[in-house]
Amino acid sequence: MNKINWKITVSRSALLALLAGCTTPYETTEEMNVEVDKYTQIEALDLDAMAVDSNVVAAVAVEAPAELTLTLEEVRAITLENNLDLKVEMYNPKISQTRIESTEARKYEAVFDSSLSYRVTDYNQDLGLYSSQRNYTDIGAGVTVPLESGGRFGVNFSDSLIDDGAEQYSAPINFSVSQPLLAGAGRREFMHELRVARYDGQKVLADTKLRMIEVVIAADTAYWNLYKKQKVLEVRRQQYQLAEAQLESAKRMVEAGQSAPVEVLRAEAGLAAQRSSIIQAENDVRQSQRQLKYIMNKPEIPMAGPTELVLQTEADPIFYELDQDKLIAHALENRMELLQMELDLAKNSSTLEHLRNAKRPTLGLNAAYGLRGSGSSRDDAYSGMLDRDSEEYQVGLNLSYPIGNKAAKRDLAGAVLTQAQLIDMQANREALIRQEVYNALDGLETSRQQILANRQSAIVEGRLYEAEQRQFEISMRTSTDVLEAQSRFADSQSGEYEALANYQIALLELARSTGTLLGAVKVE
Repeated sequence: MNKINWKITVSRSALLALLAGCTTPYETTEEMNVEVDKYTQIEALDLDAMAVDSNVVAAVAVEAPAELTLTLEEVRAITLENNLDLKVEMYNPKISQTRIESTEARKYEAVFDSSLSYRVTDYNQDLGLYSSQRNYTDIGAGVTVPLESGGRFGVNFSDSLIDDGAEQYSAPINFSVSQPLLAGAGRREFMHELRVARYDGQKVLADTKLRMIEVVIAADTAYWNLYKKQKVLEVRRQQYQLAEAQLESAKRMVEAGQSAPVEVLRAEAGLAAQRSSIIQAENDVRQSQRQLKYIMNKPEIPMAGPTELVLQTEADPIFYELDQDKLIAHALENRMELLQMELDLAKNSSTLEHLRNAKRPTLGLNAAYGLRGSGSSRDDAYSGMLDRDSEEYQVGLNLSYPIGNKAAKRDLAGAVLTQAQLIDMQANREALIRQEVYNALDGLETSRQQILANRQSAIVEGRLYEAEQRQFEISMRTSTDVLEAQSRFADSQSGEYEALANYQIALLELARSTGTLLGAVKVE
C-alpha cells in the first residue's frame, strides 16, 4: 500500500468512527411522560358511576373471620410483623450499609489499568532517512493501590515494539509512590469520607429505632382508642335499653291513668335520641377499628372487611408516684433525636478537620524506580530487564496553592458556623425534651384525677337516675326528667371509660417522651 492510499484509508476510518460515535448501540431508558392534563385539570367524582352494580357479584378470595380476639401484646406482635411503615423503614439500614460498603470499596480497592496502542509515523523521504515509515506497538498494564496515609503505590509494566524495518523491543517496569505531605495527608484525612458514611449509617439506625417506637406507640394508642369507643358503644346500647324500659313504664302509667299521654311522646323522643347516639357510636367504633387494622396490616383482616376486633386487655390503671428528675435523665439518655444530633456534631467535626486540612497547600512527594530492557527480540528485552541493564530513579516534589485560597477559607468558615448552630440546636432539643416530659407528667396526673372524678360522678349520677325513676313512678317527675338523668348517667359512664383509656394513652406519651416503650419486654 503506497503512502497516498494509506492516508485515504486512515481518513475514511476516522470519519466512520466519528459518525458511529453519534449514536449508541445500547437501549436507552425511556423517560416517564405524564399527560399535562394530570397537572392542569381536577377531575369530578361521579358518584353514579361509583355505585354498586347489583348485577355484578364480586369474587371473594378468602372469607375474613367474623371476629378476632386480641390482647395488647398480640397487637404489638402483629404490628411489628406486618406494619407497612416498618417494612418500608427497614430497608433504610440495608441501603445505608451498602453506601458504607461502597465508600469503603472506593477507598481501599486497588485499580487495574491496561492499554493497547498502535501508531504509524511517516517521514519525508527527502530527509534521506533509512525508512519513510515507522510502526509503534505498545501494550501496558498496571496496578495502583491506595495507601491509608493518603498516597498511592503503583506498579506499571509495558511491552513496546518499534518497527522501522528493523524490530526493536523494549520492556520497562516501573514502581512508583506518590504521597501528599500537607493537604490530603494522613490517615485521619484518608478516613474522613468513610467516617462520615458511618455516622450517616448510625443516624439511619437511630431514625429506624425512632420510627419503630412511633409505630408501636401508634398501635397501642389505636388499641386504647378502640377500647374507649367500644365501651362508649356499650354504654349507649345500655341506655337505649333503659330508654325502652322507660317507654314501657310511661305506657303503663298512661294506661293506668296516673300520667298524661304526653309522657309517652316524651319517652319516644328520648328513645329516638338514644338510637341516634348509637348510630354515631357505631361509626366511631368502625373508624377506630379500621385505624387499628391499618396499623396491624394483618392480611386476614383487611381494613374494609367485616371482622370485629374483640379486645381482651382491660384498662386496669396503676397510679405511680414518679420522680421527674429521673425521667428527664432517662429521656436525655434514650431519645434518638439527641443521638442523631450528637452524630451530626461528630460528622461536622470531621468535616471541620477535613476542611482545615484542605486549606493547606498541596505539596506532593513523588518517587519512582524503573527497570528497562531492550533488544532486537522480545526475549532479549525481558532478559535485559531482569538483568537490570538499565535502571531509573526519580524523586520529585510538586506544589500548588490557590492565590488567596478564598474558597477553602469560606468553606471552613461555613463549617464553623454550622458547628455553632448544631450546638445551639442540641441545647434547644434538650429543653424541648424536658418540656415534653413535664407535659407528659401533667397529662398523666390529669388523667388520674379524671378517672377518680368521673368514677365518683358515675356513682352519683346513677343514684340520681334511680331516684328520678322512683319519683316518676309516683307521678312526681316526668319522662323528660328521667331521660335527662339517664343521659347524664350515660355521659358520666362514658367519661369514666374515656378517662381510663386516656390514662393508658398518657402512659404511652410519657414513654414516648423518654424514648422508650411501656412494658418489661424489649423490642429489637
